[in-house]
Amino acid sequence: MLPTMATYSCGLLLLCAGRSSIDRAPLPLLSMPASDCVVRDCQGRADDLAVGRLLRVVFAPESNPLSAAAIVAEHMVGLNERKAANIQLVATAEATESIIGFVEVYTPTFLLSSMGDTCE
Repeated sequence: MLPTMATYSCGLLLLCAGRSSIDRAPLPLLSMPASDCVVRDCQGRADDLAVGRLLRVVFAPESNPLSAAAIVAEHMVGLNERKAANIQLVATAEATESIIGFVEVYTPTFLLSSMGDTCE
């Protein structure tokens, strides 16, 4: 059985805050005491939407509104397709319960399946 993130503790949670919409300069990492956030399994469509939005902000911050919607939808589909094979965790702010971080751990099963017939 694979351990979950809940079995570990750390002093700080570091998160990439993306880019500033004003000057497009990278924002500093957000650092907060681990006691101010909760790490849990990614659950359901609401989490997929929030994670899709977070990934879009980090990886495609300058996308126009139409492209942004398509990018979020693409992330949601990918997250859902990989959910059964991988470990997906979110960090939520304890005070607001909003998702402030995401990590996906690719399992050996997923990695082997994604290689397809190249192993033969």
